[in-house]
Amino acid sequence: MRNKKRGLQFHIAISFVAVIIALVLWGLIRTPYDPKVMDVSLKLAKSSADHLLGCDQFGRDILSRILVGIRTTLMIALGTNLIGAFIGLLVGAVTGYFGGLADEVLMRFNDAVLSFPSILLSLVIIALLGSGTYQITIAMGIVFVPSYARIIRSEFMKCRNMDYVQSVRLMGAGALRIMFIHILPNIRVTLLTSLVIGFNNAVLCEAALSFLGIGVQPPQASLGLMLSDAQAYLFARPGYALTVGFFMVFLILSFALLSDALREDAHA
Repeated sequence: MRNKKRGLQFHIAISFVAVIIALVLWGLIRTPYDPKVMDVSLKLAKSSADHLLGCDQFGRDILSRILVGIRTTLMIALGTNLIGAFIGLLVGAVTGYFGGLADEVLMRFNDAVLSFPSILLSLVIIALLGSGTYQITIAMGIVFVPSYARIIRSEFMKCRNMDYVQSVRLMGAGALRIMFIHILPNIRVTLLTSLVIGFNNAVLCEAALSFLGIGVQPPQASLGLMLSDAQAYLFARPGYALTVGFFMVFLILSFALLSDALREDAHA
């Protein structure tokens, strides 16, 4: 029964993620309207046969902007986690495998960075780099490094004295080979689960920064930026905010379910 439940949750998660990928592909191939073209006559227009989700405050098609916005949000989240995971992997592998002075110095610095709220630290980095899609991706990637480093360090410390590592060490394998050929594949489930969780955190972080007006800049679209625009018309056009909010919740829920399913499979 337990395995059946796990299988069901995993299939639901995969189905939800497949829907998101389909929306992204739809936005890449062709949107119903140009997401940047304005038509004042359609300002805050309600849903209709021509505009299924209505129009925003500039008369732009909401569905078209959501399709582009999901892609933007996903690309930022993906870039953020690639930067954070890659640097975090290097730091965590070195400190977890070797320990010693390198561990003390790097992890104390890591702890200092973790003591700052992620949004606040992102604000500081964006203030130095400037606002925009690439800048927010780099800023969030840097902020995510300490979390990945701590998780990977813990896994490498756990594995470095295991029998299979001792065996290959006795056979003359070098440190780099042991770290990335033998240990890394054995922590793949933990790393994959962390990536999915980090993906969700990146979506929320991007939404918060764009909501504050320092993330993705107009006329580009992202879910966070659209939600920021919609909140000014919450009473005049509540459907605008609710629609964007629904897609954001669906995106986060999909990857949260996937993360839980992967964690359950790992403990099976």
